[in-house]
Amino acid sequence: MKRLRDTLRAVGPLSHGFTIRLVILPLVFVLVPLIVYGQLRDADARKTQLLHDTVVQQDQLVVEVLRPYLEKFGRDQPQDLQNLLIRLGKNGTHIKLLFRPDAAASSGFFYIASAPPLSASDLERERKELVKLGAFRQLDNSCRAGSANPVTRFTNPAGLEEMLTSLATVSTPTGCWAVFTSRTGQTFLKAARDKPFWQTKEMQLALAIYVFSALLIAWLFSTFWRNMALFRAAARKIRLRGSAGPSFVETNRIPELSGVAEDFDALVAALLDSKAQMQRAAEENAHALKAPLAVIAQSLEPLKAALPQDRAAAQRSLSLIERSVDKLDALVSAGRDLDQASAEAVFPQRWRVNLSESVRKLLLSYEKTLEANAKRLTMQIAPDLHVMASEDLIELVIENILDNAASFTPRDGTIAVTLTRARDMAELTISDEGPGVEPQFLERIFDRYVSHRPTGAVQNRAMGADHFGLGLWIVRRNVEGAGGTVRAALRTPHGLAVTVKFPLTR
Repeated sequence: MKRLRDTLRAVGPLSHGFTIRLVILPLVFVLVPLIVYGQLRDADARKTQLLHDTVVQQDQLVVEVLRPYLEKFGRDQPQDLQNLLIRLGKNGTHIKLLFRPDAAASSGFFYIASAPPLSASDLERERKELVKLGAFRQLDNSCRAGSANPVTRFTNPAGLEEMLTSLATVSTPTGCWAVFTSRTGQTFLKAARDKPFWQTKEMQLALAIYVFSALLIAWLFSTFWRNMALFRAAARKIRLRGSAGPSFVETNRIPELSGVAEDFDALVAALLDSKAQMQRAAEENAHALKAPLAVIAQSLEPLKAALPQDRAAAQRSLSLIERSVDKLDALVSAGRDLDQASAEAVFPQRWRVNLSESVRKLLLSYEKTLEANAKRLTMQIAPDLHVMASEDLIELVIENILDNAASFTPRDGTIAVTLTRARDMAELTISDEGPGVEPQFLERIFDRYVSHRPTGAVQNRAMGADHFGLGLWIVRRNVEGAGGTVRAALRTPHGLAVTVKFPLTR
């Protein structure tokens, strides 16, 4: 039971997908007509067989009714036989009587009577038509043809289509009688057709209507699918290029989706406006806070110069104020970075960037900073790795990881940077030689406001002494916004390796 629930839960999302319905639709269009055609064909075959059996029985009945009259022909009035044929030949049934005397076995058959009656010229034309169809070849000289059901179409003297349904022979002491039975009438001719069921006009018309309906529905689905593909392409361009991308209203080709396109454009505009407002607010707040901090820092310099060195308490107070101003300045910068990261997460913009070149240029400029602090930088950069990102995003990610690694790396230590291709991903790893972190804190170092610094960790002011737990959090936000992943791993015997993966572009 649990396995069934798990299966249904796994299949559930697929049943709501548009693609699976497009796959099922052709199957329905193929299977349904085949099933219906099979049922109709069987029903038509049964109806045709029933009609055939009925006609055979009727023709046999006609022969049996005529038999007594044919056996005593010559003793009764010929008009009696003609009247009988007229009574039997109703509802589209035509009967023709031919006779061949035993004394003239080699002279062939003679027309005796027919129902309905025909003129001599019409009888001759009909005889020639039956001879052409080979109807008389079934009669041998000994009159042993018995009963046959040829079901042959021909055109009668009136120009109407007629079907020969029975050819029976009756042997009498005077000679051999041949009884031809045929049918006319559109109802019978349609029912007793001599071509396959699928070639009938009704089936061909039904097939044409069905194909037209299938094409119409396929056209409807393809139009909707194509419009959704255009929407997806527009959304991707807008996401990567921001306001420079095409609008949904311009992309839309279906009038009924105009309202949806307008709402999408309004949503994009609202996101862009929110991002711009957040970025502007971050800059304005940082400027408003840094201005008075700069005034305080500048005002401290005259006080420090005028204050006698023997005033230890006053000197200590000024030092605390200076350190507090520096810390507040760092907090303002961190808050601005936090707001900028949040704004970028609202509507990230990306384009195709040569990651190899961007990383190389950034490391070359950062190498001088590390050398000034007696630290080394090694790099191995694979060429021509392109990703969908932005130079600012890559710079912020790498700088934050490098700052974190440099703050832990001791003097004369080494920071190693490698950029390689891992299948369809670009893998950037930055490793340090610091103390690392305790294993239980490894998954938390990318959380917001988490800064774990083990005892003995380097606290180098030049590389950032104030840590607010935002650097690696900003890294994760930006990397995941670019469709990548970031993780950390402990090195042996000590140190930390941070690995960032970006999807490669084609």
